[in-house]
Formats: sequence, C-alpha cells, structure tokens
Amino acid sequence: MWSNSNGNDIKYLLEKLSSKKLSNFSEKILDVALLTNSYFPSNNISSEEFLDFKFKYLKKRGDLTLIKNFLIKNPSIKDNDQIIRFYADYYLSNSQLDKSCEIFDHIKIVKSDYLNNFKISPNEITILAYDALGLIYYIWKKNGEIKSINDFFVKEKIIGKIGSFRFDNGKVYQDLKIYKTENKKFIEF
Repeated sequence: MWSNSNGNDIKYLLEKLSSKKLSNFSEKILDVALLTNSYFPSNNISSEEFLDFKFKYLKKRGDLTLIKNFLIKNPSIKDNDQIIRFYADYYLSNSQLDKSCEIFDHIKIVKSDYLNNFKISPNEITILAYDALGLIYYIWKKNGEIKSINDFFVKEKIIGKIGSFRFDNGKVYQDLKIYKTENKKFIEF
C-alpha cells in the first residue's frame, strides 16, 4: 500500500494528521491504514522514520488493546522496545504487575536491557517498588506536583498491593501483607 508513495508526501500528511483531533471513525480508518501489515514506503522516507511515526501514533492514541494487538501481530518488528516499554510502564505505574508482564507471553524479541531485565521473575523486593511507585503517582496525581517530602503527609489511608499506609505526626504507619514469589506471581504468605 505504501511502497510506491512519495515519503515527503507521507511525512507531510502524517504530521498534519498528528496535530488534529480525529473522530473515532477517522482514527479507526487511520489504524487500518497505518498499522496493518503492508510494505514500508521507500521513496524519501526511511523505514525507521515510518516506524517512529507508528510508535508515536500508538502512544498518542493510548489505546493499550490496540498497542498489544499491534505488537502481537508484528512480533518481529525491529526497535519495538519503546512501544513495549510504554505498554509495560502504564500498567506498572498503576501497580498492575500481571498486566504489565502479560505482553511478554506474546513478544519474544526484546533488545533493551530494561525489558530483558523486566522479563525475569519478580523477587520479594519488587512488589515494594511497585507500591512506592504507586504512592508517588498517587501523590503527584492528587496534588498535580511533588515539591517536598511534606506532600506525602496525607490524612487518608493509602491502600497498596502489599498493605496499607498512613501518615501521622511525621511518621509512617504500615499494615503489611507478606508475599512470596511463585511461578512469576506474588502469593500471599
């Protein structure tokens, strides 16, 4: 579909489209035109430039199901680390370890050290990091920014994956659940 197209025209049109708010119907048409298996254009545009636009488009859309399906249908696409990272980081930032790892059941080719390390079995410390990340995200989302440690002193109890946290008189109180790892999953001990 794209192979005989002029890359300069494609770049111009894609840039114009990326700056517009498209209707749902238009997005679906662009999804099909841009993301289905087709030959990459070769005149005045490199395959890397075209792929980069696809990845930017997927991130901008933010449709994680679309991203997952794209990755599954294109398992050998090179330099897919950034879009896999976007997918995994979304679920990690929401403390959904299982959802962030499920993409690796479908994707076998991963080049970045970050993602190769991420595929390893979680350990007992890993879950603490997810709650810490979740706490930082919660405070940032609630306040719009984090200026100092004082922003973390909130009155409400915060529920995490490993228990609950509350702050009182400058101290942290925790009610923790203890977990072990088994078959790449956290099991309450």
